[in-house]
This record gives sequence, C-alpha cells and structure tokens, in this order.
Amino acid sequence: MVRCGLAHSAGSIGSIRERARRRLGSRVGTALGRERFGAGERRAGRSAWRPVVGTDAGLAKVEAAGERIRGYRSKRDASGSLPSDRVQALLEDDARRLWIGTAAGLALFDRHADRFDTYRHEAADPASLPDDYVISLYEDRTGLLWIGTKTKGVAKWNPRSWSFGHRLGADPAGTAITAFAEDGKGTLWLGRSVPA
Repeated sequence: MVRCGLAHSAGSIGSIRERARRRLGSRVGTALGRERFGAGERRAGRSAWRPVVGTDAGLAKVEAAGERIRGYRSKRDASGSLPSDRVQALLEDDARRLWIGTAAGLALFDRHADRFDTYRHEAADPASLPDDYVISLYEDRTGLLWIGTKTKGVAKWNPRSWSFGHRLGADPAGTAITAFAEDGKGTLWLGRSVPA
C-alpha cells in the first residue's frame, strides 16, 4: 500500500513512483501504483513539502525539483528515526509540519534537524496516544489534529498546548478509525472499519 502527498508539482506521479522504487528497493516496487494523496493536497498556497510517498517500506521525499528521492527507514533503537517502515497516514498541518502515522506511533518530522520526534502510547500516562498503530490523521478548522488508531479510537493533539487531550475510546469490537471529515457547521465525522 502506498500513501502519497503532493505538496506541489515536481514531476509526474509516474516518474515519482519510479524514483521511489529505485530509492526504497524492490519491496516498494510491488506496492507502488496505488497512491493515496495526503500531505499538502488541501493547501491553497505553496507547501513546505515536495511530494511525499509513504509505503510499507518507509517514507520517500522528493528533493531538488524532483531530481532526487530521499528515503527514510526505521532503524531499530536509533533515536530520531522513523518509528516504523509501515507508513499509514500523512498530513501537512497549517503550520507546515509533516505528521506521519505509522504502525509504531505518530511521528513529527523536524525538517531542520532531519529527524523524527515520535509520540507513542504510554500505559502510565492516560493523556498519551491511546494506540501506537495510527491509521488516519486530520486537522480541523481550529487547528486541532485528530488521530485515528487501529483499535483504541481517536486522540486529539492541541498544537497550542503541545499536548494530547480528549480521547474518544474504542468500542469493544476494536473499531479502526479510518477517516475524518468536517461539515460546513464544523461537526467532525468519523469513518470507521469494524472487524467482521
């Protein structure tokens, strides 16, 4: 599965796909072809991010006007690396920060230090992320970041206080929160997947 965010044009999807295949390896080659647009797609102005592709084998960022692909992989026990190669969701927020939902936590890319800050579930902290497996991200009109997880519902991140807040718990069946949408009145709608 491939997730792709186009910040602005830096080459065709086909050429980006081919460069990502070469950069991240043959494992990615079989998955590429089913892009999902995320980071930067809803921004009216220029984005801070060139196209970003999230896959089951890491994250690829197009650099230098589409001439180069930079690959990011998870490195066991390495501080600042991508928490998991299994990238599930991408979001560029209004402050132009890139958030990455992975199978092992929520990552925030620090582009100045070229590293990832990772947020995970901490059993002793009820205000932490409810589940490490993040599958959807959404920024609402007030700037709050909503995080959908695979089995533990939804968390809310407040960039003004730089902290997690209210959580909507999961139902006992382990509902996965797969999507978010906001209507004209500001009501947040959740898309979910219920195991069969």
